[in-house]
Amino acid sequence: MLNRLPFALLAALCVGALAAPAHARRQAADPGAAQAEPAKVRARAFLKTDKLPAGARTEVAVVLDVQPGWHVNTNPAPSKYAVPTTVTVETSRGTRVGEFAYPTLPPATAGGPRRPVTELSGRVVLRAPVQVPVEAAGGNERLTVTVKYQACNANSCLRPKTLTFGGMLPVAAPGAPVHLANAEWFADDADGPDATRTAER
Repeated sequence: MLNRLPFALLAALCVGALAAPAHARRQAADPGAAQAEPAKVRARAFLKTDKLPAGARTEVAVVLDVQPGWHVNTNPAPSKYAVPTTVTVETSRGTRVGEFAYPTLPPATAGGPRRPVTELSGRVVLRAPVQVPVEAAGGNERLTVTVKYQACNANSCLRPKTLTFGGMLPVAAPGAPVHLANAEWFADDADGPDATRTAER
């Protein structure tokens, strides 16, 4: 469980944001207010390593859970009228997060040709590379994740929404080992050993 701790905080903050406590407070003050509609998308974030590796690379996965019967658009969106799903990450100490990879083709099957992906539904895992500056060693880095999406069903689309969540993550001290974590979100990643290097001195 220890190797899940850094991004467990980030995921917990995300769930809290989606619970919309401000709406809950307004409803408590006004019993006649309409109940807030449950979010169609839940977002969580996971780091590939138990700490950020100073002077090295790791990876981040943002996991979207879309309610059954709903979908969000891939990126790029299938038409000029559709709103693409976007994920961005801001940092406080110079860590660089690259572009997230969005699905373009479904897994290969024996049933015939694959058609390009235009809708994302169910559980969606989006990943991006993370480069940590050596100067951050031994400190803490704040990551703020922003997910923008539009939820649609077979009949209509809701207004676009933005989810923002984040947390502080430890950066490995000089010479400290960094270990892989959250393997379920990075199971098909061939770059695993790159993230296990010792932090730069």
